[in-house]
Amino acid sequence: MFPSKEDEDFIVENNLTVYIENNPIDRVNCVKFLGVIIDEHLNFKQHVETLIKSVKSANGLLYTRRDFIPMSCRKHLFYSMIYSRVSYCIEVYGNATWNVLQPLHVACNRALRTLQGLSRFSNVKDLYVAFDVLPVHLLHKFRMAKLIYKCINSNFVVPTVISSMFNLNHASHSYPTRISETNYLYKKSSHAFYKSYVNDACSDWNQIPITIRNAGSLSSFLKQYKSHLLNSWH
Repeated sequence: MFPSKEDEDFIVENNLTVYIENNPIDRVNCVKFLGVIIDEHLNFKQHVETLIKSVKSANGLLYTRRDFIPMSCRKHLFYSMIYSRVSYCIEVYGNATWNVLQPLHVACNRALRTLQGLSRFSNVKDLYVAFDVLPVHLLHKFRMAKLIYKCINSNFVVPTVISSMFNLNHASHSYPTRISETNYLYKKSSHAFYKSYVNDACSDWNQIPITIRNAGSLSSFLKQYKSHLLNSWH
Protein backbone atom coordinates (compact mmCIF):
# COMPACT_ATOMS: atom_id res chain seq x y z
CA MET A 1 0.00 0.00 0.00
CA PHE A 2 1.29 3.46 -0.90
CA PRO A 3 -0.73 5.96 1.17
CA SER A 4 -1.43 9.51 0.12
CA LYS A 5 -0.84 12.49 2.42
CA GLU A 6 -4.49 12.29 3.49
CA ASP A 7 -4.15 8.57 4.26
CA GLU A 8 -1.00 9.26 6.26
CA ASP A 9 -2.75 11.88 8.40
CA PHE A 10 -5.74 9.60 8.98
CA ILE A 11 -3.52 6.69 10.07
CA VAL A 12 -1.56 8.86 12.53
CA GLU A 13 -4.59 10.67 13.96
CA ASN A 14 -6.50 7.44 14.56
CA ASN A 15 -3.48 5.39 15.62
CA LEU A 16 -4.47 2.56 13.29
CA THR A 17 -2.73 -0.80 13.66
CA VAL A 18 -2.93 -3.94 11.52
CA TYR A 19 -3.18 -7.28 13.34
CA ILE A 20 -2.55 -10.77 11.99
CA GLU A 21 -3.68 -13.54 14.35
CA ASN A 22 -3.77 -10.97 17.17
CA ASN A 23 -0.15 -9.97 16.54
CA PRO A 24 0.38 -6.27 15.80
CA ILE A 25 2.30 -5.53 12.60
CA ASP A 26 4.83 -2.74 12.91
CA ARG A 27 4.37 0.00 10.36
CA VAL A 28 7.57 0.86 8.50
CA ASN A 29 8.38 3.58 5.98
CA CYS A 30 10.38 1.31 3.69
CA VAL A 31 11.36 -2.29 3.10
CA LYS A 32 14.27 -3.89 1.28
CA PHE A 33 13.14 -6.44 -1.30
CA LEU A 34 15.67 -8.28 -3.48
CA GLY A 35 18.22 -5.54 -2.91
CA VAL A 36 15.88 -2.63 -3.72
CA ILE A 37 14.61 -0.31 -0.99
CA ILE A 38 10.93 0.32 -1.63
CA ASP A 39 9.52 3.27 0.30
CA GLU A 40 5.93 3.98 1.20
CA HIS A 41 5.61 6.73 -1.44
CA LEU A 42 7.32 4.70 -4.17
CA ASN A 43 9.71 7.54 -5.06
CA PHE A 44 12.85 5.42 -4.42
CA LYS A 45 14.56 8.31 -2.66
CA GLN A 46 15.94 6.12 0.11
CA HIS A 47 17.23 3.54 -2.36
CA VAL A 48 19.03 6.23 -4.38
CA GLU A 49 20.47 7.76 -1.21
CA THR A 50 21.86 4.34 -0.27
CA LEU A 51 23.46 4.05 -3.71
CA ILE A 52 25.00 7.51 -3.35
CA LYS A 53 26.63 6.52 -0.06
CA SER A 54 27.99 3.38 -1.72
CA VAL A 55 29.38 5.34 -4.69
CA LYS A 56 30.97 7.96 -2.43
CA SER A 57 32.54 5.28 -0.27
CA ALA A 58 34.03 3.55 -3.32
CA ASN A 59 35.20 6.89 -4.69
CA GLY A 60 37.01 7.72 -1.45
CA LEU A 61 38.73 4.35 -1.50
CA LEU A 62 39.80 4.74 -5.12
CA TYR A 63 40.93 8.34 -4.72
CA THR A 64 43.61 7.47 -2.18
CA ARG A 65 44.91 4.58 -4.29
CA ARG A 66 44.42 5.67 -7.89
CA ASP A 67 48.10 6.54 -8.39
CA PHE A 68 48.96 2.89 -7.77
CA ILE A 69 46.28 1.56 -10.15
CA PRO A 70 47.14 1.19 -13.86
CA MET A 71 44.77 3.05 -16.18
CA SER A 72 43.96 -0.27 -17.86
CA CYS A 73 42.45 -1.52 -14.57
CA ARG A 74 40.48 1.57 -13.60
CA LYS A 75 37.62 0.95 -15.99
CA HIS A 76 37.17 -2.56 -14.60
CA LEU A 77 37.15 -1.17 -11.06
CA PHE A 78 34.45 1.34 -12.00
CA TYR A 79 32.32 -1.44 -13.49
CA SER A 80 32.75 -3.78 -10.52
CA MET A 81 32.55 -1.32 -7.62
CA ILE A 82 30.15 1.34 -8.89
CA TYR A 83 28.43 0.65 -12.21
CA SER A 84 27.27 -2.83 -11.22
CA ARG A 85 25.47 -1.42 -8.17
CA VAL A 86 23.97 1.54 -9.99
CA SER A 87 22.70 -0.59 -12.88
CA TYR A 88 21.16 -3.26 -10.63
CA CYS A 89 17.36 -3.02 -10.97
CA ILE A 90 17.60 0.42 -12.56
CA GLU A 91 14.58 -0.65 -14.60
CA VAL A 92 12.67 -0.31 -11.32
CA TYR A 93 14.12 2.74 -9.58
CA GLY A 94 15.35 4.63 -12.66
CA ASN A 95 11.93 6.15 -13.30
CA ALA A 96 12.32 8.35 -10.22
CA THR A 97 12.24 12.10 -10.70
CA TRP A 98 15.39 13.90 -11.79
CA ASN A 99 15.54 15.67 -8.40
CA VAL A 100 16.02 12.23 -6.83
CA LEU A 101 18.42 10.88 -9.45
CA GLN A 102 20.62 13.94 -9.97
CA PRO A 103 22.71 13.49 -6.78
CA LEU A 104 23.50 9.94 -7.90
CA HIS A 105 24.48 11.24 -11.32
CA VAL A 106 26.82 13.77 -9.69
CA ALA A 107 28.36 11.08 -7.48
CA CYS A 108 29.08 8.91 -10.53
CA ASN A 109 30.63 11.91 -12.30
CA ARG A 110 33.02 12.40 -9.41
CA ALA A 111 34.01 8.75 -9.40
CA LEU A 112 34.75 8.88 -13.13
CA ARG A 113 36.87 12.00 -12.67
CA THR A 114 38.77 10.28 -9.86
CA LEU A 115 39.57 7.22 -11.94
CA GLN A 116 40.44 9.21 -15.05
CA GLY A 117 42.51 11.75 -13.11
CA LEU A 118 40.57 14.74 -14.41
CA SER A 119 39.47 17.98 -12.77
CA ARG A 120 35.93 18.98 -11.93
CA PHE A 121 35.92 21.25 -14.98
CA SER A 122 36.27 18.34 -17.41
CA ASN A 123 33.44 17.62 -19.85
CA VAL A 124 30.91 15.23 -18.31
CA LYS A 125 30.02 13.48 -21.55
CA ASP A 126 33.69 12.74 -22.27
CA LEU A 127 33.94 10.95 -18.91
CA TYR A 128 31.28 8.44 -19.90
CA VAL A 129 32.47 8.02 -23.47
CA ALA A 130 35.98 7.22 -22.23
CA PHE A 131 34.70 4.30 -20.15
CA ASP A 132 31.92 3.37 -22.61
CA VAL A 133 29.18 3.72 -19.98
CA LEU A 134 25.90 5.61 -19.76
CA PRO A 135 24.79 8.17 -17.16
CA VAL A 136 21.99 7.16 -14.81
CA HIS A 137 19.08 8.71 -16.73
CA LEU A 138 20.19 7.21 -20.06
CA LEU A 139 21.07 3.87 -18.51
CA HIS A 140 17.46 3.57 -17.37
CA LYS A 141 16.21 4.15 -20.92
CA PHE A 142 18.78 1.67 -22.25
CA ARG A 143 17.85 -1.12 -19.86
CA MET A 144 14.11 -0.57 -20.37
CA ALA A 145 14.57 -0.68 -24.15
CA LYS A 146 16.51 -3.92 -23.76
CA LEU A 147 13.62 -5.41 -21.79
CA ILE A 148 11.03 -4.23 -24.33
CA TYR A 149 13.07 -5.61 -27.25
CA LYS A 150 13.03 -9.02 -25.53
CA CYS A 151 9.29 -8.75 -24.90
CA ILE A 152 8.61 -8.06 -28.58
CA ASN A 153 11.10 -10.38 -30.25
CA SER A 154 11.63 -13.23 -27.78
CA ASN A 155 8.96 -12.97 -25.13
CA PHE A 156 9.46 -16.62 -24.16
CA VAL A 157 12.53 -15.53 -22.14
CA VAL A 158 10.54 -12.86 -20.26
CA PRO A 159 7.89 -13.62 -17.60
CA THR A 160 4.37 -13.22 -18.97
CA VAL A 161 3.47 -10.68 -16.28
CA ILE A 162 6.17 -8.39 -17.70
CA SER A 163 5.80 -9.05 -21.43
CA SER A 164 2.04 -8.41 -21.19
CA MET A 165 2.73 -4.80 -20.17
CA PHE A 166 4.13 -3.94 -23.60
CA ASN A 167 1.92 -4.56 -26.63
CA LEU A 168 2.45 -3.59 -30.25
CA ASN A 169 0.09 -1.01 -31.70
CA HIS A 170 -1.70 -3.31 -34.13
CA ALA A 171 -4.15 -1.59 -36.44
CA SER A 172 -7.84 -2.50 -36.23
CA HIS A 173 -7.98 -2.87 -40.01
CA SER A 174 -6.02 -4.64 -42.74
CA TYR A 175 -5.08 -1.57 -44.78
CA PRO A 176 -1.35 -0.89 -45.20
CA THR A 177 -0.71 2.33 -43.30
CA ARG A 178 2.39 4.03 -41.96
CA ILE A 179 1.71 2.72 -38.46
CA SER A 180 1.19 -0.88 -39.62
CA GLU A 181 4.76 -1.04 -40.90
CA THR A 182 6.33 0.01 -37.61
CA ASN A 183 6.70 -1.59 -34.20
CA TYR A 184 5.27 1.21 -32.09
CA LEU A 185 4.01 0.21 -28.66
CA TYR A 186 0.35 0.67 -27.80
CA LYS A 187 -0.49 3.52 -25.41
CA LYS A 188 -3.86 3.94 -23.75
CA SER A 189 -5.51 7.32 -23.97
CA SER A 190 -6.44 7.65 -20.31
CA HIS A 191 -5.28 10.00 -17.58
CA ALA A 192 -4.26 7.14 -15.27
CA PHE A 193 -2.12 5.50 -17.96
CA TYR A 194 -0.33 8.77 -18.76
CA LYS A 195 0.99 8.81 -15.19
CA SER A 196 2.06 5.17 -15.26
CA TYR A 197 5.48 3.55 -15.43
CA VAL A 198 4.52 1.70 -18.62
CA ASN A 199 3.55 4.92 -20.40
CA ASP A 200 7.03 6.40 -19.93
CA ALA A 201 8.67 3.20 -21.15
CA CYS A 202 6.43 3.05 -24.23
CA SER A 203 7.09 6.72 -25.01
CA ASP A 204 10.86 6.19 -24.87
CA TRP A 205 10.60 3.11 -27.08
CA ASN A 206 8.45 4.84 -29.70
CA GLN A 207 11.02 7.63 -29.96
CA ILE A 208 13.84 5.24 -30.85
CA PRO A 209 14.62 5.43 -34.61
CA ILE A 210 12.83 2.63 -36.43
CA THR A 211 16.07 1.38 -38.00
CA ILE A 212 17.35 0.65 -34.50
CA ARG A 213 14.08 -0.84 -33.24
CA ASN A 214 14.11 -3.23 -36.20
CA ALA A 215 17.62 -4.52 -35.46
CA GLY A 216 17.95 -8.19 -36.31
CA SER A 217 19.44 -9.25 -32.98
CA LEU A 218 19.55 -8.10 -29.38
CA SER A 219 23.29 -7.43 -29.47
CA SER A 220 22.92 -5.33 -32.62
CA PHE A 221 20.02 -3.40 -31.08
CA LEU A 222 21.95 -2.66 -27.88
CA LYS A 223 25.05 -1.53 -29.73
CA GLN A 224 23.10 0.83 -32.01
CA TYR A 225 20.87 2.21 -29.28
CA LYS A 226 23.74 2.84 -26.87
CA SER A 227 25.57 4.77 -29.57
CA HIS A 228 22.37 6.69 -30.35
CA LEU A 229 21.90 7.66 -26.70
CA LEU A 230 25.44 8.92 -26.32
CA ASN A 231 25.34 10.84 -29.59
CA SER A 232 22.00 12.45 -28.70
CA TRP A 233 23.13 13.42 -25.19
CA HIS A 234 24.04 17.08 -24.90
